[in-house]
Amino acid sequence: MTRGHYIKQLIQAIEYYRLADRHPDQIEPIVLMAEQGILTDNMAKAELFRIQPLIERQKKVWNSMPAAPNQQELGEFDVPVGELIERPGVTAGIRILDQPRHILVSGATGSGKSSFLRWLIIALATLSARIGKEIIILVLDLKGDFVDLPDRLGRERWRHFSVHDGFRIGLNPPVGFRNTTSWINEITRIIAAHCGLIFSASSLAAILRFVLPHINNPPTSILNWPRLALVLEILRRTPYDLFATRRQYKDALEQRVEFLVENSGSLFDTTHGFDVIKDLVAPPGHCAVIDMTTLSPILVHIVVDIICSQILFWRIYERVIEGPLFCLVIDEADTLCSYRTAALYLENYTSLGRATKQGRQFDIMSILAMTYTGDCSQFITSNTTYHISYNQSDPASALEASRIFHLGDGSRLLGSLQPGECIFKESQGSCSYPMLIRTHYEEPSQSRRPEAFDRSLWVPGKGLLDPEMKPLADALNKRIAEHKATKKRQLPQEQSGPSDLALKLLGLWYEDHLNFVVRLFEKMGKISFSAQKRIVAELEELQLAVFEDLRLSSRTFRIMELLPKAFGLLGKAPIQIRGRGKLRHRFMANRIKWSAETQGKTAYLEWIIPDTTHPADVAVEEGEQFELFEIVMTGTDNVGEGIRACFTHPELIRSLTIVATQKNICKKLKAQVASEMPSFPYLDRVRFETFAQYV
Repeated sequence: MTRGHYIKQLIQAIEYYRLADRHPDQIEPIVLMAEQGILTDNMAKAELFRIQPLIERQKKVWNSMPAAPNQQELGEFDVPVGELIERPGVTAGIRILDQPRHILVSGATGSGKSSFLRWLIIALATLSARIGKEIIILVLDLKGDFVDLPDRLGRERWRHFSVHDGFRIGLNPPVGFRNTTSWINEITRIIAAHCGLIFSASSLAAILRFVLPHINNPPTSILNWPRLALVLEILRRTPYDLFATRRQYKDALEQRVEFLVENSGSLFDTTHGFDVIKDLVAPPGHCAVIDMTTLSPILVHIVVDIICSQILFWRIYERVIEGPLFCLVIDEADTLCSYRTAALYLENYTSLGRATKQGRQFDIMSILAMTYTGDCSQFITSNTTYHISYNQSDPASALEASRIFHLGDGSRLLGSLQPGECIFKESQGSCSYPMLIRTHYEEPSQSRRPEAFDRSLWVPGKGLLDPEMKPLADALNKRIAEHKATKKRQLPQEQSGPSDLALKLLGLWYEDHLNFVVRLFEKMGKISFSAQKRIVAELEELQLAVFEDLRLSSRTFRIMELLPKAFGLLGKAPIQIRGRGKLRHRFMANRIKWSAETQGKTAYLEWIIPDTTHPADVAVEEGEQFELFEIVMTGTDNVGEGIRACFTHPELIRSLTIVATQKNICKKLKAQVASEMPSFPYLDRVRFETFAQYV
């Protein structure tokens, strides 16, 4: 039978715009009527008018996904997640009981990620109670969205910890894990990656290997591990070449550990802290929310990676293949999942990424939520079974989501999703293609943060002066003495005082104490590099001077400072490089001050900002205002608070210059400041410079 004009137009429109796939309940009856020959041309004309809004929507937001499946095609599942938008009444869900499957949830702020996660956590807890199978859920709460869950789901099984109140995590592995070599390598890998250490990592590992036998003698069932403050004590007490091959390696490690100790409070002050077995698995089967709001980003990364390593190493070491399902939930996990964070590791994946890769065969699943899919490490996206993508507002994230769902250019579709609407896909499932669903959700919590949190089980940290640490202190003193004796034997036997060249270097420093050691050697004439090393070692051994390395761009310069004994030997009044902090910091501050004074300006060291206790490293008078200089040694320093303190009286301050040793540190600091909203009003008066400009 010949089809009429409008029937042809209708069928062409349905096929071209894939309307039967998008709206099967409305379109399939029309197609069936056309196939049976009972659709008249006038009826087709009316239907064309009726489906015009569907055509306009498809033009505006092109959806190339296959037709939504029916309930039978989707099959059975363990936890429902939502209803198909294109097939109302059909429910999609996730399967986890036969084997754990990772879930990655992404979407713009306000699209419904956190509300869905709340629903999913409650659904998993309900499933565990209903079937009598243990599901251990650990929620790392980075913004306080899960504060009500422990009370709501029952305190007999749920614990609520806070990194700021009664919770401590150490360098320890989970209980029962006795392969100390593997764990030392892992904990060193984590700290080195997030603190920007490369060669210094071996120094940290050497210290841990030295300390462990002396603080576990006799051995016990639970090993004691050194707190970070103890590592810092050892670094400060020992000569640089006891645990490091070069001075800058020891200095870099000491600087980073000092930063962690000062910024973490009591978080790492334990010899055996939070342990997934001791605190969650053994009780038995406890679940927990760990409040990590306001924790410094670098500390968040370290804590999360330690916890992930504990979970994975415990399961691998014990070969736990059929144990309780362990579910790790992290909302706002953007930086944790970022490919930039993965690049910090030599292997190009974090401990979280490693747990995602290897965890499935050991009953470990992760549920991660993030805003910017475009930043996500492909190591994580490629090992995720369930992808749930809400509205994507930025181009990079829309492009990555389109790649994951095989949508071509799906940016318009992703950008059109309303709150609660998402694209859902199960890899290797019965329907392994994307589909539109409207997820279940749980309203945000209105509960206040509790006044008191649960206390995790931890052993207080010990220092070298504690009686329990006497075996370690004695062993350390013995090793230092042996090291000094070895160094002394390497000096010429007839030498009782400094050599003439060493004395000449001391005299030159007294005349020009804000110059590099290499420049002082140049004034002495042709001194070979090996002779320079001997002179430096001689002055250190005789305790006449201290030396530090200052890395500027790709070059390293040595600086020095005389000790009191040297001034007596020279018969001159003592000179001190004034300021706070280590020699590098004081040297840079004094050099900047000297540079300003050579231009005829008045400059001050450690100038206290009015109405604060914050000292600016250098302040230079500029009429009735001041130009301030703050020296920053690493890209991990938090400069935001210092900036806000400097501009307590903005009318007094003309500008603030952040001075770093290298360009890449300046770049990191600039990005950090630009991301902190409280610093926005002052950004036009903040500059970033390298110290090389003052040399």
